[in-house]
Amino acid sequence: MRFWQSCLFPDTARASRAWPITFSTEIAEFTFEMVEIEIKFEIPSAAEFRQKILAQGAVLRKERYREENILYDFRTNELEKKAQALRVRLIGKKTFLTFKGAPQKSRRFKIREEYETEVKNYKQLRRILKKLGLRPAFRYVKFRTVFQKGKLKICLDETPIGHFCELEGDRPDIVRFARSLGIGNRDFIKLDYIQLFKMAARGEFKSRFSQPGEQLGESRHHSSSSSSSSASNSSSSSSSSSSS
Repeated sequence: MRFWQSCLFPDTARASRAWPITFSTEIAEFTFEMVEIEIKFEIPSAAEFRQKILAQGAVLRKERYREENILYDFRTNELEKKAQALRVRLIGKKTFLTFKGAPQKSRRFKIREEYETEVKNYKQLRRILKKLGLRPAFRYVKFRTVFQKGKLKICLDETPIGHFCELEGDRPDIVRFARSLGIGNRDFIKLDYIQLFKMAARGEFKSRFSQPGEQLGESRHHSSSSSSSSASNSSSSSSSSSSS
């Protein structure tokens, strides 16, 4: 769908509550996903756990790939204070811009609004964000493998602070699949990766399993310095900002 065709659908916000809407322009491809419902839990090894996922009937959608995630904020940390997030995600030569709203109240799940679009020109995007007064506030890297079972999205994430499995979809599907893997509600983690990285830098989070790796979380002040010290510096900020 070209840009002019969007004029035929003036109330896309209301329509997107019923189903995700995707359309493309000459500039980028847009995907509206109004609400994201997910949980994550720690696992001993992503390589071993993928066999359990496949054994439950899930299908491999994306083989292991590298993600670089850069969170942007104003100098006043306005987005972080509101528990919102503006993330630039780099996957190979592709760039995705994502806005996440403040998490909704839930005892077991992380629930929040999410809007994402693929951007064709990363350099231009950086210039635009800079002109708006936004600058890189936090950076982290992880490796991800993606599976699918029905409408449930399953991600295996390898990070320097541990390996995690993330489930995204409807609540019943999440609980059902987690239980099939032997995971109970007590194992659910609602925190996002930024919060986990900052907690790890402060010594407040430690993997239950031994994981080798270098700390990759970076503060805006030391993006070129050693990653472990960078994460420690960035931990001085509030841990309310969010991204998965």
